[in-house]
This record gives sequence, structure tokens and C-alpha cells, in this order.
Amino acid sequence: MSGFSADWLALRAPFDAAARSPALARRFARLLVAGGTIVDLGAGTGASRRALGPVVGPSARWVFVEGDPELLRVALAAAPGTRGIAADLGVGCARFLPRRADAVTAFALLDLASGPWIEDLAATLARRRLPLYAPLVVDGRGGWWPDDPDDALVEGLFARHQRRPKGLGPGPALGPAAPAAVASAFRRRGWRVETARSDWRVGAGEGAMLAAMIAGAAAAAREQSPGDAPAIAAWAERRCRQAAEGRLTLRVGHRDILAMPAGRRN
Repeated sequence: MSGFSADWLALRAPFDAAARSPALARRFARLLVAGGTIVDLGAGTGASRRALGPVVGPSARWVFVEGDPELLRVALAAAPGTRGIAADLGVGCARFLPRRADAVTAFALLDLASGPWIEDLAATLARRRLPLYAPLVVDGRGGWWPDDPDDALVEGLFARHQRRPKGLGPGPALGPAAPAAVASAFRRRGWRVETARSDWRVGAGEGAMLAAMIAGAAAAAREQSPGDAPAIAAWAERRCRQAAEGRLTLRVGHRDILAMPAGRRN
């Protein structure tokens, strides 16, 4: 699975917090029994526990599953008493999901997964009747403002790059198709699925985040189509200038997803 730096996770954290649906998080919390164990897939530095802690309460037990040993070390250092599992998520959760589990979370993860990986996840959780809370799944909506003549070029290449294999199962990543694929996989197994919009809104004053998003989009576009590098570089230069002048904003569309057995009430 493609890794993310602790610096990037820290930069995006306030945008994640502002975007997530509080109502869907509360519905997830109502599914948990007191002292229940939550298994967090792709735990990173432990953002899920920090976000959900006030909602699920201090009695909840956490298990962090993360493939990057350094990120897992950071997460566990900030959450004494939390169990950590260093595992390659690409093999499918059936191989590392602990026996004791009451629910599963996956923050900003499922758009990196392939179709077969999502099917394996749905089959495993359905068999064990474990609800899933998966916020911040990219859905392809949004864009830059104001418009730029090369937005279509860069955004098109970026979208193709999102579908490259990311190490979560065989085949291409689902990218923006993930919310629909996840909902379909669970509903075909008779589960209830609820979703809510959770868009990033990056304002004109958010220079560090805008710069990171410009650089990330340009790098992905160049990697996808090296022959378009001059046009991509010119696009990035214009966007950086607009950001520096306080004239650029960005919206990135996401979906929060809650999947639960049909018999569970929240």
C-alpha cells in the first residue's frame, strides 16, 4: 500500500475534522457495546481514535492496524494501552482481523482499495457481523476556483493516477468509484448502508494546504503523462501564484460511509 508521511497526515487533519459528518459518527457510536473493541484499518498516526474518542467514550478499546511501522509507533505512543498490529493491508482483512472485535473503522482509506479487496472486506465483516465506519472516501466531486484552461488536463490525469494500483488488493484502485462500490458490496449482502457528504473546503487563506494539493496534483499528472510536463508546470505556477495572492480555493468531494447488519439499530 502507498504510504503517507506523518507531516501530510497532520496537515490534512483539520480539514478532515471539519468535513466528517457528526451525525454519522454518532450513529456508529450507538452500535457499540460498552467497552467494545474497535479495529482501525490503516490507522496512520491514530486519527480515528482522536476523532471518535469523544463520541464512543473512554471505555472503547482500540486496535490499530497499520503497514507503516513508523506511523504505527507514533500512533501507539500517543495512545497508551492501545494494541497495535503491523500488517500489510493488501492481503485482505480476513488474515489479520483479530478474533476479538466489535466494529471496524477505516479513515480515508477505501478509495485506495481495489474492487476485490472491497469484496473481501464486505464478505469478512458480513460473516462476523461487524459494522464498518469509513469516513472521507474520495468521490470525485469538487474542483478549483477560479477555473483554469488546463484544469481539465491536470484533473483528468490526476483521476487516472488515482486508479493506479495502490497495494490494497489486486488490480487498480477504485478511486472516486469507491463509495458506490462499497455501498453495493454491503447491500448485496443484505446490509444497511448510510452515507453523508464530507467535503474538504480549502479556503483562500489556507496556503500550506493549497500548496500541498497543487504539488500533489501536478506530481501525479506528470507521472501519468510525462509528455505534458510543460503544461502541467505552467498550470502549477499559475495556481501557486493565485494561492499566494489569496485568490484560490479548492473543494474535494468525499463520502462518509456507515455499513451495518440489517438487524442492528442505531
